[in-house]
Amino acid sequence: MSLFPLKSISNKPFHMKNMIYAEVALIILFSILVKIFATAYMSFATLAYGFMLLGVLNRKTSKIHAKFMGSAIFIDLSIVLVLELKRDAVQKALEFSLTFFQQLHIGMSTLALLFYFPIVYLGIKALRTGLTHLERKIHISLGIIAFVFRTIGFILMFSMLK
Repeated sequence: MSLFPLKSISNKPFHMKNMIYAEVALIILFSILVKIFATAYMSFATLAYGFMLLGVLNRKTSKIHAKFMGSAIFIDLSIVLVLELKRDAVQKALEFSLTFFQQLHIGMSTLALLFYFPIVYLGIKALRTGLTHLERKIHISLGIIAFVFRTIGFILMFSMLK
């Protein structure tokens, strides 16, 4: 599945690699546009969410899926680390001085981050040695739950704008 429904604009065969490059370029462009209207953190979060979306769309091709999801998770964890070091984000969240939607953004994003750890473990195991049927079902189920939490957190992220 792809963000672009067309196979090819010309009569030449369209290669999957070209499609992925186009999708990545689109996500980078969108991330830059977010930076114009929001913060650098939101721009990187948009990039991470876009990579995650591409990972979901390419879930049938394990190596591509792993690269996009690994990149998305790495960017997400890096954003959290930088926010904690620069803004003491955890302390601010625990003060409950933010609005309901801002707190909900933090809660949903935190839940997604917590799900990343078993998902990454199972994903690495899948690439190295393979998964049992049960492990695969767990990986997929946790992935869906994390993606839902991340989607809600991503949408609510814009409530952090002042």
